[in-house]
Amino acid sequence: MGLKLELSKRRMIFALFSFLLVYMICELLFIGEFTTPDQENVYDYSNDWYESNSTVCDLPFRMHPYDTTIKDLIRRKPNKIVCIKSDDGAYDSLYNLYQGQSLSYMNDDDPIVRIFRIRDREKSLKCLYQPFDRDGNDDEIKFLEKRPIIGHKLDLEKIGAEFVNIECYLSGALVYSNIHSWPSRVPSHADATSSNNKDHSMINNYPTPDVNKQSVMFLVIESMSLLNFNRFMVKTAEALSKLSNNFILRGLNKMADNSYPNMMPLLSGYRPYYGEWPFEFEVGKGPYDDVQFIWDDFKRQNYTTGYIEDDPKFALFNYLAKGFKKPPTDWYTRPYWLRMDYEQGIESLTFCYKQKPKIIYWLKQIKQFLNKVTKTKQPFFLWSFYIQVTHDDFNNAQLIDQYIADFIDSYRHILENTVFIIMGDHGNRIGPLSRTEYGQIETRMPLFNIHVPPQLLHEHQHLAYYLKMNEKRLTTWLDVRKMLKDIVSGNYEAIVSSSKRDAYSVWREEVPLDRTCKDALIPMEFCLCLKRHNFPVDSQLAQIVSTALVTRLNQALFEFNNLCYELSLKDVHSVKIVRLPGESNPSDRVEVTLSVNPSNGLFQAQLYLKNATNLNNSGIDDWILEGDVSRLDSYGNQSSCINDRVLRKYCYCRKIIHSR
Repeated sequence: MGLKLELSKRRMIFALFSFLLVYMICELLFIGEFTTPDQENVYDYSNDWYESNSTVCDLPFRMHPYDTTIKDLIRRKPNKIVCIKSDDGAYDSLYNLYQGQSLSYMNDDDPIVRIFRIRDREKSLKCLYQPFDRDGNDDEIKFLEKRPIIGHKLDLEKIGAEFVNIECYLSGALVYSNIHSWPSRVPSHADATSSNNKDHSMINNYPTPDVNKQSVMFLVIESMSLLNFNRFMVKTAEALSKLSNNFILRGLNKMADNSYPNMMPLLSGYRPYYGEWPFEFEVGKGPYDDVQFIWDDFKRQNYTTGYIEDDPKFALFNYLAKGFKKPPTDWYTRPYWLRMDYEQGIESLTFCYKQKPKIIYWLKQIKQFLNKVTKTKQPFFLWSFYIQVTHDDFNNAQLIDQYIADFIDSYRHILENTVFIIMGDHGNRIGPLSRTEYGQIETRMPLFNIHVPPQLLHEHQHLAYYLKMNEKRLTTWLDVRKMLKDIVSGNYEAIVSSSKRDAYSVWREEVPLDRTCKDALIPMEFCLCLKRHNFPVDSQLAQIVSTALVTRLNQALFEFNNLCYELSLKDVHSVKIVRLPGESNPSDRVEVTLSVNPSNGLFQAQLYLKNATNLNNSGIDDWILEGDVSRLDSYGNQSSCINDRVLRKYCYCRKIIHSR
């Protein structure tokens, strides 16, 4: 009996060994084959991440924010930004007086700049104010004359100023300076009006608003993915949960690489680089005054409008571009941030100003706008975009969580009756996370959370029905724009239609379950539906495709070859054959990730075979670059010698220009 068991045990071990040996041989043979990349188990992206709710697009709804594949990239950081003291010596305390207030300070609900009374210095301390504003364009500011502050108070509305510089002197020596802002041009009473054209001076006779008009606020956080929000913005999520009606679009797919081409479809209805514009202008440079943005639609409905960004160098319409000749909205805070940036110089790279986190000033401007406009009972549209802290490091989201949560909690009484959208423009694009398979998916899935006022849901209950239905459908920024247009028109009726379209109103109709990236105008290189099959980086195919990509980059840089070095292939990091669900034998589309000399830049792009060229016999000229090229590393001043939004990602300057 014992002998039979021993023989049986040996047979089982032999059978298992034989099976594993055959399996390994088959796998090795498979890796060398071009013709069978359709087997699911060879794709690097974990099938556990995906839900198969559609025959044409599996979406990654099962990804955990703390997935083991990225655990080594996660760094614990404080939940607040810590600011160091300045070098002002004996006068350093003037920026941190009673309860953290500076010598000059403002409340959030009135236009008064107040000067702290310091007993032993009250008579000898002399403070001056100097109004400033934009000077004809988005990149210059002008200062008026300096005048003394009388009686420790300065009313910005009375002096007709939105931005003011404060200087205080002790025995003739400058001991303190600061800047303040207030939306003085925002209508302050019901019979004042917002301009319906591009000139935003004060205009009287504002009509009484329609009570059914819904106010809208966007709070956009740079590079905030849905996964990173769930990972680090715990307190903000808790604050949002206290609002009555929150909905998330989990299947929202970014439409481009970075901020500008992602936000333009939402704000204008057009994709920047696809020849869709109805008129001629420099799409990547501006100025953008002739573009009809979504806030212009709201202005025509007598909404009060605001636009608040924190980082003037990297602002949405100003990075390598001309911005606006005239303020685009009633409250446009760019001069304030320009002044701060200029004053700080190289220190503008820090997250603090005058010993306080800059996010406090950004949130203060939001609060000022909300406090003023809600007193008038006027509907409003506010676009607020926070850029600096989260741009380069996804871990930095921890630094701003408490600030955003506190704002939502403090202004819940206003946000509860507002269509309040908190979102990202895309996920993290730069750094180690973006080089992982996990990060490649995360960057394509921006946060989108919308709160719908209870009164609106009470009157149109189907809005919640469709938002829940479409939570896990493939959606885009064009769909979000449809919702905004509904608010502008006041049309919330359900839509029953079977026609396929580029965009759907996600709270009035069903987004088709069989929607594809092509249907939604999502470029293939950013499509969440794609699956990828790893290919050996030392193969002939890898070298051919990689060389083809570097060749295309150099062709794009040709007109700047006097400024930019020619690039050469350094390393091939990955090559993947790409397919969509339902494609049984794809062999014409490849995604390559590589680094180049001399910049050491890390690039990722998709190329496809033209005509019917066979993959095995393809050459460099047979591969066509499709869509955008993503830069996965930070390139700082490497390309500061050119001012093109797209080509700056590729260029390595022959002479580096070091900007402040």
